[in-house]
Amino acid sequence: MIKKKLSLSEISKLLKKKTLLCSLWGCENKSHWAYQGGYLVYKDLFKKVILFDPRKNRFEYGSKGMKQRFFSLLKEKKPDYIFLLLDATEFGLDILQRIKETSPKTKIIAILGDDDIHFFTRSRYYALFIDYCLISQTQYLPLYKKEGLTNAISFLWGINTNHFRYLNLDKKYDISFIGTPIPISRVDLIRFLIKNRIKVNIWGRGWRDYPDLNRIYGGSIDYKEMPKIINQTKIYLGFTKNRFGIPHSTGKFFEGSACKTFCLIEHFPEYFKYFKKNSEMVSFNNKQDLLKKIEYYLIHEKERERIAKNAYKKTIKKHNYHIIYKKIFKEILMMEKDSPKIVLPKS
Repeated sequence: MIKKKLSLSEISKLLKKKTLLCSLWGCENKSHWAYQGGYLVYKDLFKKVILFDPRKNRFEYGSKGMKQRFFSLLKEKKPDYIFLLLDATEFGLDILQRIKETSPKTKIIAILGDDDIHFFTRSRYYALFIDYCLISQTQYLPLYKKEGLTNAISFLWGINTNHFRYLNLDKKYDISFIGTPIPISRVDLIRFLIKNRIKVNIWGRGWRDYPDLNRIYGGSIDYKEMPKIINQTKIYLGFTKNRFGIPHSTGKFFEGSACKTFCLIEHFPEYFKYFKKNSEMVSFNNKQDLLKKIEYYLIHEKERERIAKNAYKKTIKKHNYHIIYKKIFKEILMMEKDSPKIVLPKS
């Protein structure tokens, strides 16, 4: 029987007896968050991790073939847990129900990351078919509770600090950004900085579609190169607006802070629940604010490095994915013992 209180070391021992099916969208792509912050972490925590990438399998076998292969694997392995990223996959309510029918003892853990878009139309319904919902936009947790969804767990984005780490390299880039372009926000901001004579370097897929930016584009880099580039950067940019122009949590700040690099992040108020403004984190509100702060922190090196050091200490201690997942499973294991099951509404 599970005790009322478990230490993280005890959680580690319990997880080493469990098997996990990692089926996050993109989890076999080494450049994807699902591999770096998902699979690489899970394989350190669990006895066995089975890898199945819905994205890769859909491209190779089509939607129907992907689902057939998924359920064949699930039926064969019957893992203790399965991790899904529902915001990106084709796994609807029918698939979630079929998972339970195929492997009744398997617990479904799903990361719900776009509640600003999907809570009222999708997330609150999906949560009825999921054992544990990891909510990255933590401001939506009260709405889950209001709906009677006691299976919602806070999940602030963090970082795999075994991969993104301080390398003590010389700073050769003034400003860097690694990621995909979004025309209404990221592309416009990069162009604005260049127009104002700021030296910017960009990497990531999709930027070749913008010929005017080719001279600062370094290509699509391997995931192993990311920490090196970030370590060599004075100011690492983090954009929080999604393709709809809505700010939300992103891992960019943690990529920078884990490498002890100053990250200038687009303003998102939720971050300041965890990091002290201007001493651990600096944000910008618009183009002019971004330019002003870049010019200031490029000159004020000691202040920049002090803030980066503070952010580094906080990230390593509290936003390390290995620690985050242990704390999440501490809640999950207690829920398995104590929490009442969610009852589906009658049709």
